[in-house]
Amino acid sequence: MSISLIAVFIPILLMGGIVGRLFREFAMTISISILILARDLARHHADECAVLLRGEPHEGHGRLYQISERFSTPC
Repeated sequence: MSISLIAVFIPILLMGGIVGRLFREFAMTISISILILARDLARHHADECAVLLRGEPHEGHGRLYQISERFSTPC
């Protein structure tokens, strides 16, 4: 995805004339920010997933579940 986004800005980088000069800095800024974002995503994505998907110690069911089970089970 990042490579395709940068590929969209390549023609803008290569434009000539006054319009090309105006948009060249914009295209460079966007391309560099996409590269930085892609690098950070590649580095930290696995770490963030490991933190989010870490198994919590099994504590059993919560209070609401236990109360509902008391009233739903036959005596």
